[in-house]
Amino acid sequence: MCGRFLLNTSLEELQEYYNIVREVQYNNEHKYSKGEIFPSNASLVMYNNELKALNWGFPTKDKLMINGRCETIFERPMFSYAMEHSRCLIPVNSFYEWKNGEKHSISIKTMPIFSFGGIVKRFVMKDGTFEDRFLILTTEANEEIKSLHHRMPLIIDRDLEREFLNSKANKECIRTMLKPYTKNTLNITALSEAQQLSLF
Repeated sequence: MCGRFLLNTSLEELQEYYNIVREVQYNNEHKYSKGEIFPSNASLVMYNNELKALNWGFPTKDKLMINGRCETIFERPMFSYAMEHSRCLIPVNSFYEWKNGEKHSISIKTMPIFSFGGIVKRFVMKDGTFEDRFLILTTEANEEIKSLHHRMPLIIDRDLEREFLNSKANKECIRTMLKPYTKNTLNITALSEAQQLSLF
């Protein structure tokens, strides 16, 4: 799963990374978070050819749903339409996993910025307003992550980001991207208490 991630990159750097010129769009006037991103926080996502600040998590009756499993994402009614038509990229610098109470930072050695795959869906909120929210896709853990957790966020290869966002892409083509990251270039670091505090 993915329960927290880090985004400390400037808006200008993200616009350059995704090769866009539009200004960031805010959802319900909430500014996006920088630093460690928690569920329900607003974070930047690449969606409809723009960087938009959206809140993380799909609200359900009982809980906030923050992840969706790649293995069943096209089949589940709650996710299927969004997976076919409303895919997004979530820019990150690193993400976190815990083992025996110890927090680990996970990043890609050669890429200070990379993207999770996700989906966006519109919800009617309690006050009657409409709000777009994002969810992060997860897949089986690769060999590097397995010692920490059996799941990991879906990392979209840099060369496939544009095709992942293409709403007209063939479903089977998208399915080929829903696999664990296997380039064996992850940097996994156990964080000291001081390092954890420095993220806020």
